[in-house]
Amino acid sequence: MNILDQLRKSVTTDSESEALALLERGKQLLDSHFYDRSMIEFSKAMQVHRELASKTVADIYRDMQGSGDLSALISVGSSLLSMNPDNVDLANAIGNLCRKNGDWNQAISLYEHCLRLKPKHNYATYNLPATIARLELADSVAVQAIREYEQRTSFYLPDYQEDLPELWELHHDMLDAEEEDFEEDDSFELDDVTEEEFDESVEPDEVHWQSLFDYILNDTKEDLSLRQKLLLTLGFCCLDRKIADVARECFDQLSGENSKDLNLSCFWILSLSQTGKRQDAIDKLVQLLGKYPNHRYANANLGLLYQQAERVMPARRHFFITHKLLQRSQGYFDLEECFQRGEEYFERQNFKRALEIYQPLIPEIESVELLNRIGHLLLQKNNLDDAYKVFQRALRKDRSNKVARQELKAVREAYLEMAETDLKKPDLKAAVYKLEQAIAILPTIKVLKQLFIVYGDLEDWKPQREIKKKIREMEEAELERQQQQLLEKAVQAEVSKDYKSAMTSYEQALRVLPKRGIFLRMVSLCEKNNKEEMVPRLTSWFNQLEEDYQRQELEPLTKEEMVLADEPSPEPEKVRRKKRKRRKAKSVE
Repeated sequence: MNILDQLRKSVTTDSESEALALLERGKQLLDSHFYDRSMIEFSKAMQVHRELASKTVADIYRDMQGSGDLSALISVGSSLLSMNPDNVDLANAIGNLCRKNGDWNQAISLYEHCLRLKPKHNYATYNLPATIARLELADSVAVQAIREYEQRTSFYLPDYQEDLPELWELHHDMLDAEEEDFEEDDSFELDDVTEEEFDESVEPDEVHWQSLFDYILNDTKEDLSLRQKLLLTLGFCCLDRKIADVARECFDQLSGENSKDLNLSCFWILSLSQTGKRQDAIDKLVQLLGKYPNHRYANANLGLLYQQAERVMPARRHFFITHKLLQRSQGYFDLEECFQRGEEYFERQNFKRALEIYQPLIPEIESVELLNRIGHLLLQKNNLDDAYKVFQRALRKDRSNKVARQELKAVREAYLEMAETDLKKPDLKAAVYKLEQAIAILPTIKVLKQLFIVYGDLEDWKPQREIKKKIREMEEAELERQQQQLLEKAVQAEVSKDYKSAMTSYEQALRVLPKRGIFLRMVSLCEKNNKEEMVPRLTSWFNQLEEDYQRQELEPLTKEEMVLADEPSPEPEKVRRKKRKRRKAKSVE
C-alpha cells in the first residue's frame, strides 16, 4: 500500500520498525476480512508507537472512505477511535456506519459515547433517538426529518375545520333558545340590518363552551351520530384552545360510548394533560403505545408532551417513530383513510397503485381478507417472497384461512417452476434459494432429495448433511404413520376376536418397522389363543427381521454417496457384527 511504502522509507528507530510490522500485519488481515484480528494488530502498534500508529490508521481510514466496505471501515474507524477516544465527530461517524451495516446496538453505544463527551453535539442528539426508533436517517437528514415536529406547539388532531360552521350554528340556536326563556323588553327591537349582517357560520366573539356542551347533550338525544359528530368537533376545538375541562367532558362522553376507539382514548389523555396532569398523561400514552406501538396520534403527541417537559431525547425518539409511520401511510394519521384510497385504486383495477398503498402497511393490517388480496396481487406480480410473508401473516391471524393455504400452494409451485428454470441455466445458487423457500412452505421428500443433489453439485457439505437428516426423519415419520394405521387395524381385529387378521396386521406392521413392543403383542396374542408353539418360530423370524433392518441401516455408503455426504468411512464388518449381536432380541418362550 502507498501509505505503508512511504512510511517504510521514513522509519528510523527500532520502535518505529516494530510498529510498522504490526501495522502491515493489521492491513493484511484487514484485506483478508479478519476485522477483529486486524484491530488487535493496530492496538499492538499503538502500544509500541502511539503517534505513528494513530497517523497511519487515520490515513488508512481516510483512503477507505469510498470503498463501500462497511465492515472494514467500522474496524479501522474503531481502532482509530480507541487511539483518539475524545474525537466526538469520529464516534458519530462510526455510529452512522454501524447503522448502515445493521448494527443498531453498536451505533447506540457510539452515539452515547459521543454525547457523554459533548451533550449537545449537533448530530448525535438526533442520531441517537433516530437509531432507537430504528430509522436509517443520519446527521443533517435526521435533523431535517423532524424539524417540523419540534417547531409545533399545538397537538396533532384530525382536521375538524369543515364541521365548525355546524357547531357555531348550534351555538346561535342555543343563544336564541336562552333568550326565549326571558321576558323581552318591549322597547327593544332587533333591526333588520343587524340580522342580515349576522353570519351563523362564523365563530362568535364569545363562546359559552360549557353551555354548548350541555346543549348538545340535551338537544341531540334522538340523533346519536349527530351528537357524536358535534361533541368530537367541540372536543377538538377545546383542545386547540386549551379549554381543558370541556374538552375532557367531551372525550369522557365519547369514550364511554366508543370504549374501543383508540383515537378517542388518545384525545381523552391529551385533554387530561391540559388539566395540569402532564406526567399522568405521558404515563397513560406510554401505556397505550405499549399495546399499540404504531398509533400515530399517540406517538406524535407524546413527543410534544415530552418536549413541553423539556425531555428532548424521548421527544425526538417519538418524533422519529411518527416520521417513519407517516412515511409508511403516505402522511395519513388515520389508516382507514389510507385503506379507502387503496380500495378505490383496486376497484378501478389500478393494482400497481393499490399495492403501493397497501404494501408498506402490511405489518399493521389486521384484516385477513385484505391480507389475502394483497398476497394475491403480489403473487400475480411474481413477487413470491413478499407474497409468502403476507399469506403467512394471514394464517397467523386465522389458522382456518383456506384462501391463504391455497395461495401458499400456488406460491410453492411458482418457486419450484423457477427452480427448474435456474437448474437448466444452470444457476445452482438461485435454484437452492427457491427450493429452500418451497420446502419452508411444505417440505416433501422429493424436493428435499432434489435439494440434496444440488448441494452436492455445489460441494456444500454441511447443509447437505442437514438435508439428508431431514429426509431420514421424514421417511421414518411416514413409516411410523403407515405402521400406526396397521396397528389400529390389528387392535380392531383383536377386539372383534378375528385373531388371524390381527396377526396378519401385526406382521405387516413389523415389516414396516421392526419394534420389540409390537413383537411382544404378537407373543401375547399367541398365548391368549393357546398357540405357544408358534412363539419360538415367531421369535426367530423377528430376530432375522431386526437383523436385516440393522444391516440395511449400517451397510456402507457407495463411493458417490460418501463424496456427496462427506461421511466418514464405514466401520469394519467385525465391529458391525458385534453391534448386531448385542442388539439381537432374546428368545421369548
